[in-house]
Amino acid sequence: MSDRLSRLEAQIENFVEGTLTRLLAGRLQAREVAVRLARAMEDHAHLGPKDARLAPLYYHVRINPDDAAALRQSSPDLTDGLRAELVIFARELGLSLPGQPIITIDADPAIEPNGIAVEAASVTSSRETRPVPIARAETLPDSSPKAYLIVNGERHVPLGRSVIMLGRKLDNTLILDDPRVSRHHAQLRQRYGRWVLYDLGSASGTYVNNHRVEECVLRPGDVIAIADNSLIYAEEEAAGPGDTGGTLPLRADPAPKPKDEG
Repeated sequence: MSDRLSRLEAQIENFVEGTLTRLLAGRLQAREVAVRLARAMEDHAHLGPKDARLAPLYYHVRINPDDAAALRQSSPDLTDGLRAELVIFARELGLSLPGQPIITIDADPAIEPNGIAVEAASVTSSRETRPVPIARAETLPDSSPKAYLIVNGERHVPLGRSVIMLGRKLDNTLILDDPRVSRHHAQLRQRYGRWVLYDLGSASGTYVNNHRVEECVLRPGDVIAIADNSLIYAEEEAAGPGDTGGTLPLRADPAPKPKDEG
């Protein structure tokens, strides 16, 4: 363990009092959460340009399903609070963050109540090979909105899993066969009952309603543009027959999209 990390762990209470303790609402120990995040950050730090030490950008947090359900109700801003702590930890550890940290929180029955596991992924210099957030594609609960994508005005793709990967490689949930699409281009993820779109460091960018985004909460009617592919996000009021997500992965052929002024 580095001297910096040892010192940080010794004073970690100074950083977790107040906001983080309140956000965790007694379900998890704030100190343990902070220590796990700090260790993951230090363990996965790597050298960047000019020998700068870079902190990892992606953090995958796994907690017990009961804790996840309670925190989803009481602390919808938990990831924002954890992101703020990571910025502080990077500074204290003498690390640089290459961008805004991305945190995903998943329910895992293998984790004991009040327990936590944290994994981190480091950023590489190539956007095409940047690791993506670790994702467990689980079936959505019945209470989740029945959502789907209309791909290039032709194909309806139901969002029947908690994580949908979009990109050019064959291991994606939705395959976009287009040379301008990155291998792992974007991700759709359920967060607190809403679908959130994340750009995964793609070369050509991800756009919602003609605005380039890194993270965006989707609303019905939003138009997602990925290279020359147009995807319209829509929701159903009630479940329709066959809306199980079982037809994924699908290949979407590129189609023209409205010209982007930006």
